[in-house]
Amino acid sequence: MNRRSTGSPPVWICGEQECHEGTYLLLIRLQSGARLSFGRFQGGRPIALEAGNYIYTGSAMGSRPGSRPLAARLLRHASRSGNRPAHALRRILLREFRRQELASPATRLPRGKTLRWHIDYLLDHRQVRLAGAVAIRSTERLESHISRFLEALPCSSIPVRGLGAADMPGETHLVRLNDPESCLAALGEQLQKLGVHRSHIFPISALTNFERSKI
Repeated sequence: MNRRSTGSPPVWICGEQECHEGTYLLLIRLQSGARLSFGRFQGGRPIALEAGNYIYTGSAMGSRPGSRPLAARLLRHASRSGNRPAHALRRILLREFRRQELASPATRLPRGKTLRWHIDYLLDHRQVRLAGAVAIRSTERLESHISRFLEALPCSSIPVRGLGAADMPGETHLVRLNDPESCLAALGEQLQKLGVHRSHIFPISALTNFERSKI
């Protein structure tokens, strides 16, 4: 896994170099407590979220020739609806995707996305900052395994059961990191055990840099 320099906004890409689909994790910071509705989730009832650091697990799969679903999904997540400004991380994502051929030189940035998934409603909030991302290039869907691992950590907690996993009954894909450094170190070790780093160098401490990111 390639590591950006210390102090830079973190974007890590790992896995099979010729693969354009896979699983991803979003590192999210909620600057202040908020009450948010997540579309039709729980009947649209506002849900209270504490300020702090969160991690979301998702996947972007698809084998259509010429498609690049992983890059497209992450660039969409880094965009906001209407005329709202995109997350600052989006330009870093596009640059890294092009550099590592996860996106083509012709890839265009999405505009004014329509809110669809639970995570869209969170990332659209003005007090939310997309602080980092991990893209795992793999034909194997790893989101269930990783989300269950994160959920079970003693340093994490679940805001609401089922949040972020509308199409995966019984799972929860948005987790709060009560102790980000411990949680992300454990995640780094787990990714190494899964072998997703392949030939990339993946320092376990790398993910914790996102806490110090000023993006």
